[in-house]
Amino acid sequence: MAIRSAPVGAVAQSQLEPLVQDGLEPQLEVRYGPLVMAAPAGKGLLCLYLSSYETADGGSLALAEGYDVFLLLDTLRGRVLPGTLRFGLTRGRHKSMGHFEATYTHFYLGGFSDDGVCLIGTRKEEVHVDFDNETLSPKGGPYHDIGPLQWYRFDGTAWAYDPNLDRLFPTGKNAGEWPPTTSMTSIDMALSIYRGRRF
Repeated sequence: MAIRSAPVGAVAQSQLEPLVQDGLEPQLEVRYGPLVMAAPAGKGLLCLYLSSYETADGGSLALAEGYDVFLLLDTLRGRVLPGTLRFGLTRGRHKSMGHFEATYTHFYLGGFSDDGVCLIGTRKEEVHVDFDNETLSPKGGPYHDIGPLQWYRFDGTAWAYDPNLDRLFPTGKNAGEWPPTTSMTSIDMALSIYRGRRF
């Protein structure tokens, strides 16, 4: 997979706002790094991957949150297309009743779709504990779940999830998983804590 870093240019602020899911606003400031990963996307386009990951300075929640967006840069016209692939919380961790819970979304670049533009894939990974609703005590876990690979295609104006592509392996030139943006993922941290913990 040919990935390179480039400085972030002029991007509309509305394109960088994370998708709010279930009414849950970010609890930490969303700040994208000064560099962006880029890969060929077909039709003279570059796929740009911008990432934000913030950790709380203190507090018992051990909170961390990450948000990611994908943009398409038209290299012929030198402009970013308005269609943005945005997600809600894609990476993070917190403590719940003294137990760590974590989530991490793996991102993939797939071969070109029928319209000649790359595909973006996601696979969600989670570490969690089940709690009894009445006693609020743990009743199962910790569990480590990895979801199916899901793909998004660009229709010329917007990105849309295509369920017909679920679980397909990323194929084609430059296809593969985007590199992690942190040296240690939220999942790595949660699992390392549980490995040394007695239940």
